[in-house]
Amino acid sequence: MQDSCLVLELVSVMTPPATPTITYIFEQVKDSLNQGKALQAQSLLAPLLAQHPQLADAWHLMGISHYIANDLQNACLAFQKAILFNSKKPDFHANLGLALQANGQFDEAKSAYSLAISLEPKHTEAVFNLATLHQEQQLLHEAIDLYLRCLKLRPAHAKTHFNL
Repeated sequence: MQDSCLVLELVSVMTPPATPTITYIFEQVKDSLNQGKALQAQSLLAPLLAQHPQLADAWHLMGISHYIANDLQNACLAFQKAILFNSKKPDFHANLGLALQANGQFDEAKSAYSLAISLEPKHTEAVFNLATLHQEQQLLHEAIDLYLRCLKLRPAHAKTHFNL
């Protein structure tokens, strides 16, 4: 599989408040994920989701944690729950596409990437990941067109230059 782009912003760690806020928990989860500690992130998210089961961003982070742990089925389920509660965030669709692609569900991955791009036409990671999917399927003309589109969006995108 080509080197794909998972969408996760890097954040700094804050001093813990007396009662953890959702923002603080999210920052702790992102810190855990950036360190590759998927199980730690899941243990932080589980009680939060028990209290706030409709929190789309928490489901998205849970999906990322499952993806990092290579638990693709649960990653897809968590990303789908995030989309159920907020279908307007392109990163949710892009990361669902990434998990579906890794799970061999190529048609569904194409649909997820396309939705991300329709929500945010300049979503470089979704365009790049769709290009890698086309390349994996030997659809080279389509892949090249998408890689060129990616370079128009972000000329210094190293992974795109490598894949071309």
